[in-house]
Amino acid sequence: MRVKDARQNISGVWIRYLIERKPIQVFGDGRQRRDFNFVDDVIEALLLAAAAPASEGQAFNLGHTSI
Repeated sequence: MRVKDARQNISGVWIRYLIERKPIQVFGDGRQRRDFNFVDDVIEALLLAAAAPASEGQAFNLGHTSI
């Protein structure tokens, strides 16, 4: 995980801020959730979408929502 520059994910940003003792900035009300996708699951979803004519021109969110 890159923590030295702007080409990083949110976990890297927060880790860098913690190391540098900077405040962590949270947007919204702080109740948003973020998950991490397993690469095999993303590949499977992309292949399924590519094989389905109904998916042409559509956008997909490959994430997980838990309530």
